[in-house]
Amino acid sequence: MGYALAPLGAAALGFLLIGSAALPARAASWVKDEVKLNLRTGPSLDHRIIATLVTGDAAEVLEVGEDWTRVRDAQGHEGWIPEGYLQDVAPAVVKLRALEQETQKLREQLEKFAADSGELRARNQELSASDGTRQGELDRLKQENMAYRAGARWPTLFAGAAILLGGVLIGALARSTGPRRSRVRL
Repeated sequence: MGYALAPLGAAALGFLLIGSAALPARAASWVKDEVKLNLRTGPSLDHRIIATLVTGDAAEVLEVGEDWTRVRDAQGHEGWIPEGYLQDVAPAVVKLRALEQETQKLREQLEKFAADSGELRARNQELSASDGTRQGELDRLKQENMAYRAGARWPTLFAGAAILLGGVLIGALARSTGPRRSRVRL
């Protein structure tokens, strides 16, 4: 009778192994890194719990006992926790929180810079268009000024020549119409 069950047990075991191999794989999972420590009024499990510390909480060491450490938490609670749960370096969760905050600040700055950049690009396009218009106006005024200067010389020259010619004519007329003097030579 024991022999008859042995092949049946082996078949059941084989079926279970084959059946478990056919189960779908699950997504990756991680072990939780959060530790919760009870802060107690004294150095044993018999003492009352006054607060709870979790991974990432800061605690000031007040006294180190044989198996227990007396600490003060950030809220000012003083009590005892089992030895071996404190370290001098901030845990990864604290560093992660700081990095997440810094990342958030950097994202906000990046969004601000992107918005400022868009505004500056739009303003630059406006100024470039305005500059083109003003440069065209400046070129036109330069050309008008050069034409004015070139044309302005001729009237001045003509006026000067007319005054000179008028003076010569007046002098010649005054000489010919005035009394004549004799010329005496000595």
